Amino acid sequence: MAKILVKILPSVIVILSLGLAACDSVPLSKTQGNKQPRKTVKTVKAKPSKSLRDPSRISLQWPADGLILPQHKSVDIAGRSGTPIKAAGAGTVVYSGSGLKQYGNLVIIKHNEDFLTVYAHNRELVVKEGERVTKGQVVALMGKSGAERVKLHFEVRFKGKPQDPLKYLPKI
Repeated sequence: MAKILVKILPSVIVILSLGLAACDSVPLSKTQGNKQPRKTVKTVKAKPSKSLRDPSRISLQWPADGLILPQHKSVDIAGRSGTPIKAAGAGTVVYSGSGLKQYGNLVIIKHNEDFLTVYAHNRELVVKEGERVTKGQVVALMGKSGAERVKLHFEVRFKGKPQDPLKYLPKI
């Protein structure tokens, strides 16, 4: 399964990351002539500050009309099969397919170096990988692929980690 995901999602592998910091031992100094151990310092990739998650850094719109069903770090929007799903913001389609069973027919849009949006359980995908999309452009049609009911499962991801979409979407 992992090989499939890497092949399918090479440009969005960040979605699958667990946010683990990379640690490397780096020599601090070398001792000469004595038998003291070398001192080392650990370098750790810093976590982004919370200010980078500021909702003003990305301008999004609601991706579909329907009944809002807030989830933990995602939003499900229940509606009718065939309801247009629109890009919440301008960006590039980095994935369009059905390789992740739990998401059904899936579209992932990269908006900038930090933000991705995820649109899952679609009946039909309207865009292809590599395609540039504008805010409000139809990217899919609502369905229930990989789900028990017709809905859009919508996620906002910052540096690959799910965020509460309600912090980034306009108030209703």
